[in-house]
Amino acid sequence: MTCSCYTVIMAKNFNYVVNHHLGYDVEIRITIAIMMVPLILLAYVPNLKYLAPFSMVANGFMAVGLGITFYYLVINLKPVSEVAMIADVGTMPVFLSITIFAIEAIGVTHQYLHRRIVAHKNSIRKENIDNCPDITKDEVLEAIKRTNSNKVTGPNQVPVEIIKLIV
Repeated sequence: MTCSCYTVIMAKNFNYVVNHHLGYDVEIRITIAIMMVPLILLAYVPNLKYLAPFSMVANGFMAVGLGITFYYLVINLKPVSEVAMIADVGTMPVFLSITIFAIEAIGVTHQYLHRRIVAHKNSIRKENIDNCPDITKDEVLEAIKRTNSNKVTGPNQVPVEIIKLIV
């Protein structure tokens, strides 16, 4: 279920960028179908160590995305008196769904870590999993939503479009 939700989010981001730059709207179902091909191929990888290069590339994209996001967060800071301290009740379902999906990823990662620790019983060093990148990403995306990010981006905001595609 989590994969399907993330696929819809990714498809919406791709559709937004395509619609904004090329001027035509692509059906979200077509985008999801196209994106499912590489996602299904990745799901068939039997050993997680083969996914390490993809994880490294994804971490690089996350670092670039966070850098660009923080840049846009600090260039147009509003005075604290103008910022809403509490969001509308209507945004609560979005917040809860993002939070639940982020926490769910911790469970998957924890099981993988447990398997590694059991396999290396004689090792003194125990690895620790910290799932901060997923949670931080979600918090940063929520902060972007609160800072006029729903406006159409201009031609000089190419980094914003890059974030929407790679993160």
